[in-house]
Amino acid sequence: MPNGGSQGGRLVFVRDENHNSSLLDWSYKRIRRVVKSSSAAETIQLSECVDLAIFCRELYCEILALTEKPRIICVIDSKDLFLSLNSNKGPEEKRLRLEIASLKECITEENVKVVWKPGSEQYADCLTKLGSNPIML
Repeated sequence: MPNGGSQGGRLVFVRDENHNSSLLDWSYKRIRRVVKSSSAAETIQLSECVDLAIFCRELYCEILALTEKPRIICVIDSKDLFLSLNSNKGPEEKRLRLEIASLKECITEENVKVVWKPGSEQYADCLTKLGSNPIML
């Protein structure tokens, strides 16, 4: 963003079993609160993205009268966040513990999977990082 601050970008796709996909939503904006680290910003952004993905999945299932809910797969580039979601140790920042607990609950209760990939393989990087190549989109 022109005046700095923590920002987040997301892309939400629906994909079939043949890996054909369509973009449902994209966003690039300042995150909702001031944070102490980029890891905190990524945690908050993932939490918002999971909420949106669950909403889209519920709508999709209702429209198509599906009884089995498809899995939501979130691809992130924050190794710290990925490790936090897969360990029993909470983050140092106490406010983030609620976000991490909420995400862990979604992983178990809402059939959400979080996958780590390096930043070079992230489609949304061109929304938040100056000089990123948008050709992957």
